Amino acid sequence: MSTCSRKPRGICNINQSLVTQSEVTFQLNETKKISDRTPDCQESILQSGLMFLKPTTQAEETNIKNITNYQTVDSCEASGFSLSQASQRLATYDELVFMDSPGGKIGFAAIKISASIFLPKVNRDFATSCLEKEFTATERELLGLVKSGTVVLEMEKR
Repeated sequence: MSTCSRKPRGICNINQSLVTQSEVTFQLNETKKISDRTPDCQESILQSGLMFLKPTTQAEETNIKNITNYQTVDSCEASGFSLSQASQRLATYDELVFMDSPGGKIGFAAIKISASIFLPKVNRDFATSCLEKEFTATERELLGLVKSGTVVLEMEKR
């Protein structure tokens, strides 16, 4: 499967698929800051997967390098990639950076929790509170657009 995103030249390479111990430490520190600032984000933090981050092992790195190939192109669209709906757009680089940050991951978990009718109201209320207290209106809007599929982080070749 081939995918394309708006990551610029020099950023899009095999290192995107590898996680170092320093990256794990950084992400956990940022997560703790959010947790300390906004206790209502606790469940969203757990659901984000950040607490389960671990560095890439040598065996995993070898496997990733064997199955992953990065190529820089001038345009996703000119390279045969297309969005499935006319109403969709590809995320900008700044939006990708936010969505890949601990805040973006926690916010995305919070927006999914807040919208889930299968979870108790108390859980949805905490997630909504997390969104309102921790994220700007612009960030909440982006999270909603990503959840709805209007903004896509990468597109597949069809």
